[in-house]
Amino acid sequence: MADFSYSSGKDIIHQFLKKYGRNSMSSLLLYDEIKYYFCNEVEAIIGYNDTPKLLIGIGEPICQEEDYGHAALEFIRFGKEIKKDCVFIMVTEQFTQMARDIGFLAIQIGEDFIYDVQSYAPRGNYAKKVRSAINQVRKRGVVVKEYSPVIERDKSLEDEFQAIANRWIKSHRFKSKAYLIGLKFFDFYTIKRYFYVEFDNKIVAFLTCIPIYARNGYLFEDLIRDPSAPNGVSELMVLEAINKFKESGKSIATFGVSPKLEIIRSNDISGLSRVITNYTIKVINTIFRLRLLHHYRKKYHTEIVERCYLLKYPKRLRIFDIFGILRAFNIIS
Repeated sequence: MADFSYSSGKDIIHQFLKKYGRNSMSSLLLYDEIKYYFCNEVEAIIGYNDTPKLLIGIGEPICQEEDYGHAALEFIRFGKEIKKDCVFIMVTEQFTQMARDIGFLAIQIGEDFIYDVQSYAPRGNYAKKVRSAINQVRKRGVVVKEYSPVIERDKSLEDEFQAIANRWIKSHRFKSKAYLIGLKFFDFYTIKRYFYVEFDNKIVAFLTCIPIYARNGYLFEDLIRDPSAPNGVSELMVLEAINKFKESGKSIATFGVSPKLEIIRSNDISGLSRVITNYTIKVINTIFRLRLLHHYRKKYHTEIVERCYLLKYPKRLRIFDIFGILRAFNIIS
């Protein structure tokens, strides 16, 4: 058995992300809420959320792709030692194919709409709503600007961002608040990019972006819009950010996983587990309006669409498993 030596602190996480961070959500592993499992048999790190019954891996292991299987099996053994089942959420189809072979249950939980920033433009009938919204706000004098705190911090601007976020949260208090990390706009500001919208000499929306290192791109981490902002500011801000990424030689951009929980029709799990899970999926899709969010992101009509999965080992889903997964997303408290 190999015994790999890992340096301490966030530096080692950052180094791994720069080499192997392919998952759209991978850089979220930098935040303090995430725990880490450092593999012994292969050079790999798994970021996870620890719940009373589950270890919930965030994305696939951060490692070489050929080491995925070894890392997943080691994580399973770690779970068995502390009497917990293992889950991976928001993983790619490639990791999912491997995981099925070693006994994981797989459920599709959404899609990742990938912008090729070097060629993307909202073309065709599918994206006509995006084009129309952008044209309307441009006629009204809306302007998108970039904020670079790594060059110089502007506390008044950052306070305005936070004020907009507070109004946004208040206006969404009865809607979905599914997130893994929470709203931490200026953590790791030295690696992020920020864009904001001005209208009538007021800031009405902003966007934070964090790197997806191994794919030379960015995750649109937080897109926050003042409830009073004119329609179309979000679409314009996204398109302007993509143009800036293109100018700086980036390859992709994405919102990350756009949730769309799928009903289970396979015989991978028992009838009772399947009934409970499918009922829960229907309730979540309805209450938290996940399909509306999915539809909003789909309308940009990206050419690349990647499926995202939830994996569970062993192949069983108990009611407290489902609640544990929902808590990992802060959907329930």
